[in-house]
Amino acid sequence: MTALRKFCENIVEWTGIIFCFLAVPLCLLVVFEVGLRIISDPTIWSFEVSLILFGAHYFLLAAYGLKYKSHAVIDIFTSKANRNLVKTFQIISYVLLFFPFTIGLLIMSVPFVIDAWKNMETSWSMWGQPLYIVKSIMPIAMLLLVMQGIAEMIKLIFPESQEVKQ
Repeated sequence: MTALRKFCENIVEWTGIIFCFLAVPLCLLVVFEVGLRIISDPTIWSFEVSLILFGAHYFLLAAYGLKYKSHAVIDIFTSKANRNLVKTFQIISYVLLFFPFTIGLLIMSVPFVIDAWKNMETSWSMWGQPLYIVKSIMPIAMLLLVMQGIAEMIKLIFPESQEVKQ
């Protein structure tokens, strides 16, 4: 189990490190566009590219956020509970909520992406950028989330599989 957990977490770690840099071109693009709006006319493509970059950044870093517990947690049910009850509640939540949602989105997004690639789908806008590449982000992100969810479940069920942090 430790090998599976490490495998999943290593993939999520490296994709997180790589995809976090999507914020750099996003920021540069926004600054560029604001500068153009002040000086002259804005571009027709920058708004769509910024949406694509933000969406990719958001989706592809969701698993990285899960690994480092950066998602919002509402613990009104577990704040005063003992550790075993909290672990049980987390396992039930993963099994009943997290995995059905992420696996369902993964399964449903694959035909959506295949159709987009078959049709070489483009945007309806004046710029008409290719959407099939953008739509490929969803199943990749869901696969990363499922992998990190598996690693989180292993940590909950087999706590001895975690390395002791010094």
